[in-house]
Amino acid sequence: MTLVNPPKFENRIDVDSYNWFELVHPAYARQCVSLARMIRKHIPCDDGHALACMDVGSGTGAALIMLLEMIPNLDILAVEPSSAAFHYLKKNLGQRKNVKCVHADFLDFEVERRVPLITSVGASHHLHTYRFLKKAWDCLDVKGKLCIADEMIAPFCTIEERQRNLILHHTAYMLATMVPIPGAIRDRLWPQEKRLVDEFQRNVPLIVADAYENRLNSAIQRCRDLLKFTEELKLATWISNRMVAFYRFQVLELQALVAGLDYEVEQKTFPERFTQLARLAGFELSEHERVYPTIGDREMDAGTHVFVFTKP
Repeated sequence: MTLVNPPKFENRIDVDSYNWFELVHPAYARQCVSLARMIRKHIPCDDGHALACMDVGSGTGAALIMLLEMIPNLDILAVEPSSAAFHYLKKNLGQRKNVKCVHADFLDFEVERRVPLITSVGASHHLHTYRFLKKAWDCLDVKGKLCIADEMIAPFCTIEERQRNLILHHTAYMLATMVPIPGAIRDRLWPQEKRLVDEFQRNVPLIVADAYENRLNSAIQRCRDLLKFTEELKLATWISNRMVAFYRFQVLELQALVAGLDYEVEQKTFPERFTQLARLAGFELSEHERVYPTIGDREMDAGTHVFVFTKP
């Protein structure tokens, strides 16, 4: 039997746009600041010596650059499987002597020696969760720390609940960045950009309303139709005004949302389940923070989360 290759990240997410527009994600910088604080709290970082760190799913490198600004003595092995993202990773990190970039799948990567710290920002939900956790366990020293920043959705028991929670989670970020564009600026936008802004301002609130009212089929169809519309615009990476960046970010969220509905390259779970899997893999939870809430009032509800796990 011939096995079908799993879809690649760049098949569902526009990596060129991701490199330029993901930074306006309302939780992107917050998660990096929280991650750096937790690393400093749990691992001595100020003794002047290099701290060996493996970063899993480094993407285009933006999170690593932020992390190095706050903890400059990290000695990082950056592992990234996507060819498109790896191109930007190498370009963005430049000639930094304390970063080595490796184009590889972490789950298949042969580690030369164990490390005291593994970090991962926004990547764990692109991997088979339990295999990722077990691999991290194998790569860590005793008492080593696994520090993860990632998005999680609200708890679910059925496919329908997961789909609804996925929609509400992603659209929360989209609504948060749906900035009003003054008429004088809007008049100078390129035609494709005007259409993009108009369609997102009109459709995203309708998607949210459908999801909250449990009109799931309608919400899903609106998501797919809106994504098809954006694909037909054939947007380039450059923009006519900086305010358009927020709507280009929303396109990325929509791509991730639809990929999540299809359970391809984007496989979010909920925080309690994630910590349960970590315990099954042998980890202990040392610290957790929901740095940006999307849906729900509890610390273990949906949003952007940062975890520190310890290998006993």
